[in-house]
Amino acid sequence: MDSIYQEVILHHYKYPKNFGHIHKPTHASHKNNPLCGDDISIEIGAENGTVVRVGFTGSGCALATASASILMEHIKGMRLNDVASLTSENLLALIGVSPSPSRLKCALLPLEVLHSTLSHPLTQ
Repeated sequence: MDSIYQEVILHHYKYPKNFGHIHKPTHASHKNNPLCGDDISIEIGAENGTVVRVGFTGSGCALATASASILMEHIKGMRLNDVASLTSENLLALIGVSPSPSRLKCALLPLEVLHSTLSHPLTQ
């Protein structure tokens, strides 16, 4: 992994953006990776089909936490249908790394949780 990307990953791991619960989520989901112990929950607050609030909680390795942090920052202000269209290739480009096959699940878990979140609207 290139050192500049390592620095970005470590920064998002130590100081994750959008970490914590949000006020009045409209969508929420949780998943874990039993192979390495990553455990992530995502909450989205959407208004008129647009993401206006995001938050994630949980614990995980540096790659999973950084990936969640970067992804949450990226989706703020996006239309829900555009968020649903995000692919693993999009996320890997955002985080700027090509993880080894054994770490790929760590990097992609936040995207898996995000897609699940979109299919779990909360009744208010």
